[in-house]
Amino acid sequence: IPFIARWPGVIPPGTESDYLTCLTNLFATCAELSGVTAEPSQAEDSRSILPVLLGEDPEPPGPVVHHSSRGVFALRSGNWKYIEGLGSGGFSAPAVEQPEPGGPAGQLYDLDCDPGEVENRYLQEPGLLEDLKNELRKVRGIQ
Repeated sequence: IPFIARWPGVIPPGTESDYLTCLTNLFATCAELSGVTAEPSQAEDSRSILPVLLGEDPEPPGPVVHHSSRGVFALRSGNWKYIEGLGSGGFSAPAVEQPEPGGPAGQLYDLDCDPGEVENRYLQEPGLLEDLKNELRKVRGIQ
């Protein structure tokens, strides 16, 4: 989902960035802009994107965790998106699909090459898949 920002005198018109962010990061960004120090327990997964908006060199983006209305988790890390289940996980059909024998149990997409999420790479990238699963478990506090 695109994020569009307008800040006359700060963000030059036509500026683009491919920095990975999400709505959650607006909490830390607004807090930093307003000089408010958030408590560690408040929006613990929010990271300020103010350096990106200011055209500075930001810290590398961390993973972005998604959670569907049906409880399906997904993780976006760099250009890769891992989804824990099959189906949309939400309101579009099919919301849930059962894995077929020998088939993928989830979804893995390279969004640089496949922004439409057409080619599921779940079975072709076992090492990467395991890394992303571990990263999601770590973020969720599951070891």
